Amino acid sequence: MAADATCDASVLQGGALDFFAFLPEQIRGDYQTTKNALAERYSQLQNPLQAQVELARACQQPGETVSDFADRLRQLGRLAHPQAVPDDPTLDASLRGLFICGLRDAGLKSVLCNKSPDSMDAAVKIAREFKSQQTALVAMQQFGTAVGAHEAMTPQVMVASSGGSGVNQAVALQSLERRMDDIQQALQQL
Repeated sequence: MAADATCDASVLQGGALDFFAFLPEQIRGDYQTTKNALAERYSQLQNPLQAQVELARACQQPGETVSDFADRLRQLGRLAHPQAVPDDPTLDASLRGLFICGLRDAGLKSVLCNKSPDSMDAAVKIAREFKSQQTALVAMQQFGTAVGAHEAMTPQVMVASSGGSGVNQAVALQSLERRMDDIQQALQQL
């Protein structure tokens, strides 16, 4: 069955392909489970009541970005409340609350509750910034661990003469430049 799921993945594009790529292996490995996950994420609902039910139970799915989750909630909100005018403050407040409650990351939920964003857009912006910072911190921690291991294996240059401090400073500067380059690359990947 895994071959069937792989064949289907070749026809996915854009957000659907990204969503598929971040699904856990146990879901991607089974055709029916993959199909169900994609159908749940991308199926079109038939009526407003159905959309209201989906909206009430919406939670961020594994592999779904905060932006994609917010977009899904907005789409469900439009389907559930077709009579609502664009930028309806009541619908926006409702979606903002559902967005915060439906997030997978408890730390992010806490940050959003403490910051009390005044709109859905503000909540999504804060969430994206938080996730970017989280990713950058993880990258820096991983880099710091790798650098620490590298430095532990690298013998330190010890020169007692007055010129020795210049050598040590040059080595330290090169190490710092490498660290900065790695951090910049990690941030660019965000």
